[in-house]
Amino acid sequence: MQPDIKVVTQNTKDSSGIKLLSHNELITKCDTFIGLTEAERVIETNKKYQRQGFAGIALCKVIPMLLERNLLPAWSCWDFHTASVRLAEKYCFKETTRINIYLWYVYI
Repeated sequence: MQPDIKVVTQNTKDSSGIKLLSHNELITKCDTFIGLTEAERVIETNKKYQRQGFAGIALCKVIPMLLERNLLPAWSCWDFHTASVRLAEKYCFKETTRINIYLWYVYI
C-alpha cells in the first residue's frame, strides 16, 4: 500500500529541493547545492521507505526545477555507496571523472 504523499518544494538563490511527506513524516528529501552552473544533489530516504522508488520520484521532481534555472544537475558519491551509484545510473547520470578526495578533521 502506497502512503498518502504530500510534496513540499523550496527554491532559493542558493538551493532547490523537495520533500515527500506522508502524514508529516519525512519519506525522502532531495536537496541541491548550487555553484556557478551546476547543482549537486543530496538525497536521503527514511529507512522504512527505502527501495520503494521514492528517491527517484524526488529526483524526477527536482531535475526540472534545476533545468528551469539553467543549472546542470550534478551527481557525486562514494564509489562504495552502491544505492547512490545505482540511482545515478538508473536516471542516466554518466560517470565522467574519478577523483581522490582528501578529508581533514579538527579534533577537539
